[in-house]
Amino acid sequence: KQWYQRRVAITAGEFEIVYPNYEIVREADGKVKTYLDTFGRPVLTFKAKNLEENHIKNIEIYYKFNPIMLLQEPLLVVIAFMVIFASVIIIVRLDFSISVVSVYVLCHIQFRN
Repeated sequence: KQWYQRRVAITAGEFEIVYPNYEIVREADGKVKTYLDTFGRPVLTFKAKNLEENHIKNIEIYYKFNPIMLLQEPLLVVIAFMVIFASVIIIVRLDFSISVVSVYVLCHIQFRN
């Protein structure tokens, strides 16, 4: 008989798995990075063999998720834009020009002495 493999990526957080009644083997967990992801998502890998039609059941995955983590990506984007805009404001206000002292100032200094 042949082994069948299924990979499931879930949101980051603690999780516990409810297995179906037939034999299923859980392999080592992995991580996958997605767009704007800081920690990566856990990837669960399951293997099973000798699957038949009477084995058609759902694999139920229950996990606990911290609601504060929903704000992580929007806050990351907002802070990044704030840093970019603050940097542009500071760079625009800096004066990097090399200027020659004006003739008026030099004449004024000479006449004082």
